[in-house]
Amino acid sequence: MKKVVVLVVSICLAFVTFAQRPTAKKAQVANFENFTLYVVLNQNPTSEYNDMIREAVRKSWRVSKYDFITQSEFETKRTEENSAFLVTNEISFPKDKNVIQYDFISIILGGNFASYQVMPEVCTFPLMYTDTDEGDMLYKLPVVIGFFNQHVKNILVNPKLLKDKKYKYYTKQKLSIAKKTLYLIAEEQLPEFDNAQKIRPVFKGKVVMIGQEEMANLIKKRATNVVFLHKVGPADASAQGSRCYIIMMGTDNTLYYFNYHILSAKAPNGISPKYWKIFASHTK
Repeated sequence: MKKVVVLVVSICLAFVTFAQRPTAKKAQVANFENFTLYVVLNQNPTSEYNDMIREAVRKSWRVSKYDFITQSEFETKRTEENSAFLVTNEISFPKDKNVIQYDFISIILGGNFASYQVMPEVCTFPLMYTDTDEGDMLYKLPVVIGFFNQHVKNILVNPKLLKDKKYKYYTKQKLSIAKKTLYLIAEEQLPEFDNAQKIRPVFKGKVVMIGQEEMANLIKKRATNVVFLHKVGPADASAQGSRCYIIMMGTDNTLYYFNYHILSAKAPNGISPKYWKIFASHTK
């Protein structure tokens, strides 16, 4: 997180955790629509994250009222009942062969809890590998927050989704992208799939390769019929034993696919033929 170390250091230094946070229970979220979601900002007043998360929440969060607070305010507000907090975390997975850190964004509940580490989690989503440039992630925040908004609404109807950490509920729906265009950034693809012609034999849907700035504009404009890849993994392709998240989302906040694999010689750092076969099923 080369730039993000500066960007969210005030949050992440305090909010470093292993993937062991307790999951919120049905009774704890039943009244969520009457909660206040407190968005914890970086202490750096010039933080680009602060501007982006403010814009994302204002445009995409509807399920409850919200407010923006500093980290010091979080320390005093975190024990309040009927409150939730949108925070960033550096998370690692001790059982992985190669334990590295990933930046996640999470919604956790306030209340009479002994410490930050045991505040119950409503949902969490990977943003980036910690040593990645923050520019690879910030422009996607409106879609992530929009998805959180819809996911929390779904939780209120079906509380079993609280335990669905890999968002299988959405992946299993196999929502069609037959009439949509899959936009990819060439630099994020494996060499054997770094242009549309190479992808065509394994995926018949429409694919367009664009740059990061163009992708950011599509998301900002909420262009219609756009599906894009959100990949979270180490920059070093040789970092075997660590996780690579492959996530397919739409600019309309739809989550089409969510999974991860452990990097190995047979499971590379990107969309492999195995994933393309799965994605192809979404075009039928």
